Amino acid sequence: MAVNEIRYKGVSYATDDDIKVPSGILYEVKALRSDSLEANSLTVTVFSNNKAIMGFAKNDKVEYFRNGRRVGVYYLQTVERVGSAAYTLSALSALGRLITMRHVGGIYTGQTVAEVVPQICGPVAVMIESVYASRKLYGYLPYSNPDTRTGNGRSARDNLSQVLFAIGASLGTDENGVMRVEKLWDGVSATVTADQISEDSCSTVYETPVSAVEITEHQWVPNTQTVSLFEGAAEEGALITFDEPVHDLTAQGFSILESGANYAVVSAGTGTLTGQSYTHLTRIVRRTVTEGAEENVVPITEATLVSLTNSVDVANRMADYYRHRETIQVDVEPGAEHAGSVVRIFHPWDKEMVQACVESRETVISGILSSQTRALVGFVPPQPDTAEYLDERVILTDAGTWTMPDGAVTLRAVLIGKGSDGTAGNPGGSNMLSGSTRPNTSSATFSAGAAGKGGSGGTGGDGGKINIITLEPEAGQTFAYDTTGDEVTFGTYSSADGAASEAGYFDSTTLEYFGRKGADGVSGGDGGAVGASGKSVGDYFGGHGTESKSIQDKWTASGTTYTDRGSIQGFGGGGAAKGQNGLSANGYIRFQAFGFTPNVKVNSHADGASGSAGDDGANYGDGGGGGNGGGGAGATGSVSVSFTPSAPSGERTQCSWSGVWLQGGSGGAGGAGKKGCVILYYRKPKPVQSGALRTSDGRDMLDALDRRMIV
Repeated sequence: MAVNEIRYKGVSYATDDDIKVPSGILYEVKALRSDSLEANSLTVTVFSNNKAIMGFAKNDKVEYFRNGRRVGVYYLQTVERVGSAAYTLSALSALGRLITMRHVGGIYTGQTVAEVVPQICGPVAVMIESVYASRKLYGYLPYSNPDTRTGNGRSARDNLSQVLFAIGASLGTDENGVMRVEKLWDGVSATVTADQISEDSCSTVYETPVSAVEITEHQWVPNTQTVSLFEGAAEEGALITFDEPVHDLTAQGFSILESGANYAVVSAGTGTLTGQSYTHLTRIVRRTVTEGAEENVVPITEATLVSLTNSVDVANRMADYYRHRETIQVDVEPGAEHAGSVVRIFHPWDKEMVQACVESRETVISGILSSQTRALVGFVPPQPDTAEYLDERVILTDAGTWTMPDGAVTLRAVLIGKGSDGTAGNPGGSNMLSGSTRPNTSSATFSAGAAGKGGSGGTGGDGGKINIITLEPEAGQTFAYDTTGDEVTFGTYSSADGAASEAGYFDSTTLEYFGRKGADGVSGGDGGAVGASGKSVGDYFGGHGTESKSIQDKWTASGTTYTDRGSIQGFGGGGAAKGQNGLSANGYIRFQAFGFTPNVKVNSHADGASGSAGDDGANYGDGGGGGNGGGGAGATGSVSVSFTPSAPSGERTQCSWSGVWLQGGSGGAGGAGKKGCVILYYRKPKPVQSGALRTSDGRDMLDALDRRMIV
């Protein structure tokens, strides 16, 4: 049996003497912070008269066997001919395939790891440990589209790395090439004694003390701001990608065939593509690493799947990692340990066994293996059953007492005060003209009455003050709360110490808004000009106007026939208001007196419409809406009154009219603000049962080597 064997596409290609020593390098690495992904690699020079490998295809399968046991499956990236019959093969583990794969990314609002990871990995097989599969993800991943030839640029690997960092998982690769999203075991898997190390190659590195870590927590809140995404001519199936996420896409001139938060595929045509943007909110979670250390803060700002549910856990994990400053670098004779394994290793300088976690291992392939190993002293991989993943949420209203559950450690409390009431809308303008008389005349014209302006809407009430706090109470600790007043209290904390926000508080776990400012009321419509309709408001229409009207009446005195005349230029319709249509004029003019003292009465029904009340706050802490303004009264045209022929000498004469009284619509009352609440997020402890894992049909679950899997 060969000690070392390389197989290409399932067929033995080189064994022992056919493998140049020490050209073969097997590289394994684990990012113990889970913040990056680097593929394991195999680089080896082989001797062969079989030139078929010169016609290789990228990602052809290469396998490495040691003493008849497959060590791993790798995917060929390059072949370099270094002699007449010598070839250097460079291959990567399955993760390497993701380097040239794209992923569309998107906004995540609670999709599980079991849903997202297979989407990222596409055709590359991946298994997900059950403890992580149901974890929900919140946040954003960008569109990743690398150069498929070189792998340059953001790729699916980068988005997978974001997921693993968010949940604190590691990526392993089984010996059959299948990737695994898994935890690293925190037990000691191997011992590296003094006899296994080479002191000539030893070194220890001590990192500068870190004073604190600062983790940026992200939230993307949909807004209604329209952004332009594309304008011009597009071919059928054209792909348009966006630098920032958007929602509610709208196309004109072509159709949207497929879309997501980061992209759209469109049909052929010339036109525009627009969408509505998101507001990106951030919050810093800080953890002290080294008390009293000189300021040396490690910021983590671009982990866009860090949200309110996992930011505390991420901060705790990073703080724990940076507390371990010593790394041992040494050549060892490899045993059962691999990258990510916790080992007991002989410290070359302190001359004692210490515990460390292997970060990387570079093994030279030969008859006797030697691995250049890096291990972080004292570090133990975090376990998912102790992760502070805030997966439980409760809302407290009214008043009472809440108790911290057993097993929960971190508590995020959001205190939201009562929203303010909206103010009332203003009434619309009226058209009121008193009647008047012109003496000693046979004709007179009276001024027109202007249309009333629509009343302005009331102002929406401010949302309640929002105070967000993170606590680590003892199990069983109780908190008295009261949400019945203007300010909400929880223990010694109060919403009064927070601040109101126009956008309010957006709960990304339920996609609900709280504590928003109420909408301002809608202004009423202006009354119509003479002969015109009043202004409409939304779905409510202004009243119709009336054209000019005239009347006359003939009468006889002393054998002479006289004619009294009256006219008005017309009437405008009443302005509408939100909640009511404006009134149509239906105006008229008629005589109230005849003879040498004619008097006309003018009337119109074109009062302004009354505005409706503002909406009450919809959710806890929301401000009430402003009342809607009343509509303006319609206009009245100028009025003319006369008689012909002239009156006999000495006869008393005058012309008069009755005036007009048109009311503007009343403004609506402001809406009531909604009472406040307390929203709590914490980790709900889940019991972990030890024993053999079972399949759905009750059989033992086996690994690739037919071993029972025990937890």
